[in-house]
Amino acid sequence: MKLAVLVPYREPSAELDLALRGLLAQSGSGWDLELVLVHNGESKCDVAPATEMPFPVHHRCIGHQKPAYSLASARNAGLQSTQATWVLCLDADCVPAPGHFASLARQLGKVADANLIIAGERRFVDVRAEDQGVELYHQLAKLPAVPSRSNHGRSIDVRFPYLRNPAESPHPWDLMHGGNVAFRRDVAVAIGGFDEEFDGHWGFEDAEFAYRMIQRGAATPAFAREAIVYHQESGEDIASQDRGSRHTNPNWHRACDLIPGFEEFKSMRRREIYGHDS
Repeated sequence: MKLAVLVPYREPSAELDLALRGLLAQSGSGWDLELVLVHNGESKCDVAPATEMPFPVHHRCIGHQKPAYSLASARNAGLQSTQATWVLCLDADCVPAPGHFASLARQLGKVADANLIIAGERRFVDVRAEDQGVELYHQLAKLPAVPSRSNHGRSIDVRFPYLRNPAESPHPWDLMHGGNVAFRRDVAVAIGGFDEEFDGHWGFEDAEFAYRMIQRGAATPAFAREAIVYHQESGEDIASQDRGSRHTNPNWHRACDLIPGFEEFKSMRRREIYGHDS
C-alpha cells in the first residue's frame, strides 16, 4: 500500500524537526511511503528528514504562498501532488508515535478495499522539558500531559469517549481532526478536497471535509488505537488558551451553515466540557 503523509508548515522549526523524527521511528508497517511537505512561508522550501529513513520513502517539498491559516488549500496542494492510495494528514507540531503507521495498516487490513476515514488520538505534552536536558523524542511518552488551547484547555483529548467508537457518534466528522487523520485519496479528490473558503481563519475546515467524506464519499469513520500523535505544547501555548470567540470566526459560521446540526452538537459538547455554552 502506498501512503502519502502531508505536512503543511510555515517555517522550519524545532517542532517540525521533531515531527520528522517521528517519521524516522516508523517501521514494520508495510507502507510504500511518500512524504509531502507543503511550505507556506517566505523561506526556501528545503526542509527534509534529518537522517535517512529506515524504509523506502519519496520526499518532496511544495511551495505554497498563501496567507496564514491556509490549511485547506495547503492540503489540497498536497493531494494534487501525489497518486498514493492513502493519505495521512499531520500538522507540523504533531509527532507520530512509534507504531503509528503500523496501526493504520492493521486497521485497513481488516477490510479489503476499505473506504475509511481514520482518526487517531492526540496527546498534549510539554516540550519545555527539552530545557531540562531530556532526549526529547525518546521521552515524549513520559512527558507530562498539559492543557492545550487547541483542546479546549484540557490535557486529555476531549473527543473521548466518542473517539473510541466514531461510527456510533451522532457527528463523527467532528472527531476527524486534520492534524491526525487518514483517508483514501481518490475519495477525497472525488468530493472536491478541502473547502478553500475556510482559508484565512482558524479551524473547522477539517470537520467540514470529514462531513463530506462520510456523507458524499460514503467513507466509514474509524479509530486506530495506536495511531497516536504527540501535540507539542510550549510555554506560550500552555499559558494562552484563548483563540477568541468562535462567534466572530467566519469559519465557525461556514461550518454551521454547511453541516446540518453542527451548531447544536458543538453547543452540547461545550456544555459537557465547560458546564455551559459560551
